[in-house]
Amino acid sequence: MSEKFFDSNNLDAWEKAAAKQSPGGDIGNLVWNTPEGLAVKALYTKADVAGLEFADTLPGFAPYLRGPQPTMYAVKPWTIRQYAGFSTAEASNAFYRKALAAGGQAQLLAGLVKQRGPVGGLLEATRLTRALSRWFPGFGTATFYSSAPMRWGAYAGKLRLLPQQHGWDPRANRDWAADVTRRLHAGPLVYALQVQLFVDEQRTPIEDGRAVWSEADSPWLTVGVLTLPQQDPTSPAGQQLAAEVAADAFDPWAALAEHRPLGEIMRARKIAYYASQQARHADSSAADQS
Repeated sequence: MSEKFFDSNNLDAWEKAAAKQSPGGDIGNLVWNTPEGLAVKALYTKADVAGLEFADTLPGFAPYLRGPQPTMYAVKPWTIRQYAGFSTAEASNAFYRKALAAGGQAQLLAGLVKQRGPVGGLLEATRLTRALSRWFPGFGTATFYSSAPMRWGAYAGKLRLLPQQHGWDPRANRDWAADVTRRLHAGPLVYALQVQLFVDEQRTPIEDGRAVWSEADSPWLTVGVLTLPQQDPTSPAGQQLAAEVAADAFDPWAALAEHRPLGEIMRARKIAYYASQQARHADSSAADQS
């Protein structure tokens, strides 16, 4: 290594520098404990993972420590998912209530570590933090996925809307509605409606909402095209449509039995969707009477 950068990987030099910024001048005071009593150091090096099993694995391969997809977010820059993976709906609700009462973050980390182990839990917490800090590119260019499958008549599968327009505008992250308005003024918004079909419970499980269905086992198939025609959302007709949409209540269970949602996550959501419907209708009624 060049003498100019000699201290860049010198642990003794780091400890001396870090001690100057540590409480009481002791880097030991930087260690914090998780709710389970696990000590988390301020710095980890390759010495901490020497001999650690699976530390040199690649993304897309078991045990998936670096993610379930070989390319991860390189080709899927934004995924919107709702996730509750603590066994039953009752256990999930109890966990989230406890997390909220305790301030949230510490309890969430504790749950992830308990569920996936110290390494897997910390990796998942890091992934969630990075995902939440990632900019949303706007509704015109984002790909939308159903995190849970649904029936397709005699079949079952997951859905996604794949945008056919490109050209991400940095302004979209500041005002999503304005971004959509600008795009609809300029032309239609077109999305390919695609389905990823169920194969079997081993490769495409329905009840395990955490499992990622591999495209090698079930590729995405285009079954239709969704087109939002060119229009002026700020016009009186556009404002009227916006008011009608705002007053409506979204519920995937308000569908034919042949298209009903599947899996424990969607069964748990059914209660939340119904409560949301009731609240939205109550707000609309109050607004009409005022």
